[in-house]
Amino acid sequence: MWLFRKIPGPRFIPLLGVAAEIVQADPSETLSIIQKYAQLYPGILGAYLLGIPVVVLTDPDLIKTILSSKQHVDKGVLYAFFKSWISEGLITSHADKWRVRRKLLNSSFHVKILEDNVGNFWKNASYMVRCMLEKKSTPIKLKEYLSRCTLDIISETAMGVTLNSQKHQNMEYSHAINRTLENILYRGLHPYLKKEWLWGLTRRGYEFNKDVKILQKFTDKVVRERISKYNPKNEVNGNEIDEFTRGKEKKPFLDTLIELKLLHPGSWKTKDIQEEVDTMMFAGHDTSSATTAFAIWMIGLKDEIQEKVYQEQYDIFGDEIREVSTEDLNKMTYLEMVIKETLRRFPTVPMLMRTLQQDVQFEGEPLIPAEVNLIISPFLLHMDKNVFPEPHVFDPERFTPEECSKRHPFSYIPFGAGPRSCIGQKFAMYEIKIILSTVIRFCKIKSITKEEDVKLIPSVLIRPSIPLEVIIEPRLPTGGS
Repeated sequence: MWLFRKIPGPRFIPLLGVAAEIVQADPSETLSIIQKYAQLYPGILGAYLLGIPVVVLTDPDLIKTILSSKQHVDKGVLYAFFKSWISEGLITSHADKWRVRRKLLNSSFHVKILEDNVGNFWKNASYMVRCMLEKKSTPIKLKEYLSRCTLDIISETAMGVTLNSQKHQNMEYSHAINRTLENILYRGLHPYLKKEWLWGLTRRGYEFNKDVKILQKFTDKVVRERISKYNPKNEVNGNEIDEFTRGKEKKPFLDTLIELKLLHPGSWKTKDIQEEVDTMMFAGHDTSSATTAFAIWMIGLKDEIQEKVYQEQYDIFGDEIREVSTEDLNKMTYLEMVIKETLRRFPTVPMLMRTLQQDVQFEGEPLIPAEVNLIISPFLLHMDKNVFPEPHVFDPERFTPEECSKRHPFSYIPFGAGPRSCIGQKFAMYEIKIILSTVIRFCKIKSITKEEDVKLIPSVLIRPSIPLEVIIEPRLPTGGS
C-alpha cells in the first residue's frame, strides 16, 4: 500500500481493487472502465487488481524502458492461470527458460520458411473463399470460417500435419479455446478462485478442465502424427541430424522441436514439445483469425476502403486467377495499411503484463520495487487521441510512411515490442495479408453487423460482443468494382 502513496491512481477497494468495478459491470464495459482511469491518471498510475498492487504504464517513453529491457521479461502473475493448459511454453515460461527456448525456436519463423509456405496459405485461403461463396448471399459468421482456415494453415505450415478442419467443418478446438479464455478471465477477476482445488470445484472450473483436455488431446494427436512420420535424415545430403547440421536448413516448428528431443533427450522431453505445440496452435490460429475477421468486417463497412484495396489487388493480378507470390505481397502496401489499422483499432492482446526483476526508477517518479507487476496496454496506447486523433475512426491513412514517422515507435505495439515481442508476428502478417488478398480478389463484402452494435470484450484476447456477419458475393472478372 505504501507504494501508491506516491503514485497517482484510483482509491482502492480491499481485495478486489479496480476489479470490483469491472466485476460489477457488463463485460462490454471493461475496456471503457480501464480507459477512464488511464485518462484520469495519464502516463503512470497505481492500482490494486485482485489484491495485487499493479502499476499501469501509458507513457511510450516509460513503456520503451520496460519492453526494451533484457531484464524485465518475466510475465505477470495473471499468466499463471494459463499454465494448466499451455504449461510453460513461450508465452508463459519464466525468463531463463524463455531465453533458451526463444533462441532455439527463432529459426522456425525465418522469412525463408514463410516464403516456402506462401502456396500453403493461398491454398487454404482459396478453399475458404469457395466455401463462403457457396452460401450464395446468405449472411455468414466470419470467425467460424476464419478459425477453420487459420487452424489448417498453422497445422500444415508449422506442424507438418494436415487436419482438413475446413473440409470437415470442425469447430470443437476453436470453441474450446473461446470457452477457455473466457474462464481464464473470469478466474482472474475473482481472487478467491486462485486456489486450484477451489477452482476445480466450481462449474466454470469443471468446464475449464474439460476444455483443457479437449485442447491437449487435439495437440497430442498432432504431435504423435508428426513424430510417426518424421524422418531424421537430412533431406539435402542424407546425413543424420547432428549439432552441426541442425539449424542449417530452415525447418517447420514441430520438426525443430522433434530434433531437439532427439539431440538432447536429457533436457527435452515429449512434454516440452507438447507445451510449445499447445502454445503455438493457440497463438498461431486464434489471434490471426480474430484480426482477419475484424479486417474483413471493417472493409465491408467502408466502401471507399474496399474499392482502394480491390484496385490495388487488380493492379497486381488483373483478371488472372493464380497463386499469390512473395513479390505480389510486397506490392500490397495499402492492404498492409488496412491490416495495421485493424491491429490499432482492435489489438488482439489488449493487455501485456510484466513482473519487475529489479527496482526501477523513472525520471521524476517514485521508485518501483522489484516483484511489482506492470501492465502495458496496446489498447490504451492505440486509443490515445493525442497520438491517434479520432481514435474510434477506422483510417488506414494513419499508416503512411509519413504519418508513422511522426509517432513514438512505442505508441503502436500490436505484437508487443522488445526481446519478448511475438515470435510469430511475421507469420501472422503473411497469413493475414494472403487471406485478405484472396477474399478481396474474388469477393465483394457487405457487412451486416453494424459498427455501433459492436462492443469489445477483453476475454484475454479482444472479442466482439456479437458475431461479425457479412454477405459475400462473387466479383465478376471485369476489373471494375
